[in-house]
Amino acid sequence: RVHEKSKPFLCSTCGQGFSTASTLKQHCTVHTRVRPHACNVCGFRTGYSSVLRRHMNRHTHTKRYKCTHCPKEFLEPGGLARHMRIHTGERPYKCPTCPLSFIDGWKRKVHIMRVHQLILEEIPRLTRDGRPAAAVIR
Repeated sequence: RVHEKSKPFLCSTCGQGFSTASTLKQHCTVHTRVRPHACNVCGFRTGYSSVLRRHMNRHTHTKRYKCTHCPKEFLEPGGLARHMRIHTGERPYKCPTCPLSFIDGWKRKVHIMRVHQLILEEIPRLTRDGRPAAAVIR
């Protein structure tokens, strides 16, 4: 278990565990709606300084991640990784109900809501292969 790590700091609202008190404090802003980090360009607010740093890239237009197959460029490496699946044909996010698969988790969620008629709150957290995340040993 390479990534096994103690997470003694538990959120009193949702029970999620964290390895440090500071990451728990940041997480709690999800529940309290406290957003202390603000963009001085557009006023966007977030509870996470890392999210604000990524957001600021949108204003500076620094697209450092370039596709090697087409002219597309991305602000974040995750955007490029998701885009590359268009070129490779990889569709790792499998629907738990039917044989369809998708290039990202959000497209799978939209499919589940539209086709299988679940509302967002009813969709369990899933692994890429479509199993409930709680069933996965970490």
